[in-house]
Amino acid sequence: MSRRINAVLLTLVIALAAFSLSGKQSIQTATAAPAASYDLLSSLPASDFIVYVDTQRIMTDVIPSIFVENSEVRARLESDLEEFKKLVGFDPRSLDAIAVGINLNSSAKADFDFALIARGRFDATSTIEAGLDAVGKESHGHLEKQTQQYEGRTIYSLGAAKRTQKENEATGDENNLLRGNDMVFVALDSNTVAFGNLKSVRATIDAALGRERVNNELVELATRTPSSVVSFSGNIPPEMASTFHVGNKQTAANLASIRQIYGSFGVTGNNAEGHVNLRMEAEENARQLSSTLNGLKFMAKLGLGNGASGEEKAIEALIEGVEIYAVGNELQITSNVPMTDVSLVIRKILIGSN
Repeated sequence: MSRRINAVLLTLVIALAAFSLSGKQSIQTATAAPAASYDLLSSLPASDFIVYVDTQRIMTDVIPSIFVENSEVRARLESDLEEFKKLVGFDPRSLDAIAVGINLNSSAKADFDFALIARGRFDATSTIEAGLDAVGKESHGHLEKQTQQYEGRTIYSLGAAKRTQKENEATGDENNLLRGNDMVFVALDSNTVAFGNLKSVRATIDAALGRERVNNELVELATRTPSSVVSFSGNIPPEMASTFHVGNKQTAANLASIRQIYGSFGVTGNNAEGHVNLRMEAEENARQLSSTLNGLKFMAKLGLGNGASGEEKAIEALIEGVEIYAVGNELQITSNVPMTDVSLVIRKILIGSN
């Protein structure tokens, strides 16, 4: 079931890209972003990390700049959009923004809970029901829509359909392996959907009722750049930072001193901009790590040599556009590079062509 969910989510991402290439959606004004991002992020439950994604601007500003010159990819993505719409009955063009909250359960392994809140121009309840019904139908009877109540709200999920012993014997699936699915959905309001596992979705409902919301400091940090397309912030637990392993002991100690991270990525005019800030235990940690990263930047430039290909020149421009410096106990990493160079590198990575 996890592979199925991952495939559906991947298809959604592809579908978002496909619509952005159609060029039929008006660009959302940046002035609306601050209030929208703050409001949506503030709806998250208590989290270690939070992320805000302005999906409309990704569709209208970012992805067209990457794939506008490749009609083959554009056609393929548009086809995936139509397939997704037919599968789940949801039009990605109605999605405006996404906020994600992540809680770490263990620093020693990939064990975490997440809550995702999506807001857009759709009816939340009917979208959930139609999508689950469609996926249930696609499973040929193995999955069915299930509901439960929590704090007066209906939580939806896909669970293994009840089968007779004879049916189990016929399929060889006596233990009904599909029952492990725990992805659930809830309509927070008429145009806002939350999903995640049962624990995180219940926590999101609690947050909507004013209980144990995300720390306001993280929301403030994640909304410092109003015009950003993606913004984020998070607290780094000491036990997690101590798991960073590098060859140099001093660098490892500096990485272990990171206590907070925040930043943003966006598009301004014809340039892509990025900001990543690391708050560390002491000014000396920030200064030393700055020196280390600037050294790596210099070595990376040397490693490119005098390559004349378009990709090599674009990579060189990306490296040159990154600035790393320490301000007090913060390490600040900024980038400002032409979108043409970014798109050239991304297209090469994704589709292997110029």
